[in-house]
Amino acid sequence: MCYLAQKFKEKRLIIYIMLLQIFNSPIAPGAQLFLLIVCILIGLGAGLSAIDARSTLFKKKSDDKH
Repeated sequence: MCYLAQKFKEKRLIIYIMLLQIFNSPIAPGAQLFLLIVCILIGLGAGLSAIDARSTLFKKKSDDKH
C-alpha cells in the first residue's frame, strides 16, 4: 500500500474515533452539534486540500515547450 493511502486511512480512523467520542461525551447537545459541524468542516477542508495537492503535484506535462 502506498504511503499516501495509508495516511488517508489513518486520518479516516481518527475522524471516526473523534465522532464516536463526541457522541458518547456527557456534554450539552448544542455543544455536540457544534463539535460535529467543526469535525465535518475539518474533514471537508482536508479532502479539498488533498484534491488540490494531487492535482498540483501530479499534473501531466505538456509536450509543447516554448
